[in-house]
Amino acid sequence: ELAMGESVFTTDGDLWMEHHAQVLPPFKNVEIVKRFDEIWQVVNTFTHQLLELSSTQPVQSACEQSKYLTHATIHRVLFENSLPIADSARWTYWVDEVLKIVVARNTSAINFPLWVPTRSNLALKSVKREFRSFIKQAIVDYLHRSDRAEPIEGVVKQLATKPACPYKVGYSEGSDRFLDEVLTLYVAGFETTSLALSWALYFIATNLQVQNKLYKEIDEILNGATPTLESLKALTYLNCVVNEILRIEPPVHLIPKINTQDTVLGDGILVPKGTIALVSIYGVHRNPKYWDSPEVFNPDRFLTRSDMNAKAFLPFAQGLHTCLGSHLAIMELKLALIAICQKFRLEPVTKEVKEVA
Repeated sequence: ELAMGESVFTTDGDLWMEHHAQVLPPFKNVEIVKRFDEIWQVVNTFTHQLLELSSTQPVQSACEQSKYLTHATIHRVLFENSLPIADSARWTYWVDEVLKIVVARNTSAINFPLWVPTRSNLALKSVKREFRSFIKQAIVDYLHRSDRAEPIEGVVKQLATKPACPYKVGYSEGSDRFLDEVLTLYVAGFETTSLALSWALYFIATNLQVQNKLYKEIDEILNGATPTLESLKALTYLNCVVNEILRIEPPVHLIPKINTQDTVLGDGILVPKGTIALVSIYGVHRNPKYWDSPEVFNPDRFLTRSDMNAKAFLPFAQGLHTCLGSHLAIMELKLALIAICQKFRLEPVTKEVKEVA
C-alpha cells in the first residue's frame, strides 16, 4: 500500500470485492487470447531489436532485457502503444527503487512514519511522486488520443469507460483510486513476469538437454513461422518448461494472510484470529512430500500429472485471490521464449554456474 495505494492488490473484504469486480473482466482468459497477436508483435519486435543490438555490442544483462521486454508488453496491454527502450529503462528504475525501499521497510525492525523526514522516507516519497506523475500523464495522453492504435482497447480505457461492476464505487479518469489501480496493474504486470523470464533464460541456458529438447519442439512445430493459438497449444514441452520455471522459482515466494477467525491446525496448534501467516509458495514447491527430487530442474515431471498434486502447484496462488494476471503472464512467457529461441542460442556467461537452491 505504501507504493501502490488502494488497489486490488492492497485491499481486502468488501473493498477488495469492488476492486476485483472492476479489474477482473479484461484479464479473463477469453479476453487475453484476443491479445495474442498484439503480445506476439511486442515480443517479436523487441527480440528483433535485441538481435540487431547484439550484433554490434554485447548484451549486458539478460535480466535487464527481460525487464524491458515485460515493460513493453504491459504498456501495450494497458495503453495500446509500445514503450521505447529509453522510457522502459526509466520506468524500470522507478519500480526497482520503490520496491527496494518498501522491502527494506517491511524487513526492518524499526520504521518511522512517512511524515518523519528520514533518508528512506524522503527517497520513497520522491520516487513515488515521479512515478505516479508519469503514470498519470500516460493515462491522460492515452484517454485523450483520437486515434486507435490497436483493434482491442487497452485495459486503461476499458476500466475508465466500461466499469463492469455492480458496486456503488466506480472509476473516474482523475481519481486517486483509478491512478492507484493502473499503477498496481503496471507494477504487478511487469515485475513478476520479468523475474520468471529471467529465471527461464537462466535454467534453459544451464540445462543443455532441456534447451535442445525445447528448440527441437519449436523448430519442428513452427519451422520459423509465426506462432498461432493452435500451434501454441501443440508446444507441450514449452508448457512443461514454463510450469517447471514457475515451480522451482515462483516469482512470488511468500503470500501474507491474516487469519479471520481462531483456527486449530491438524496437530492441535491454535492460530488466533488476527494472526499474520506467511504462505510459503517456495516451500510448497520444493517439498519432497509433493515433488520427486524437488531441487532438480526437470520439466519432464509435467509431461504426466502423476508427479503433481494440483494443490501443491500454486505459482499464482489459488482460490478467490488467484492472481488476475496469470493468463497474461503465461501467454507472455511462452511467446517471449518462442521469439528468443527462434533467434538466439542461450549460454551461461561463465563456465562455472552456481547451483540454485
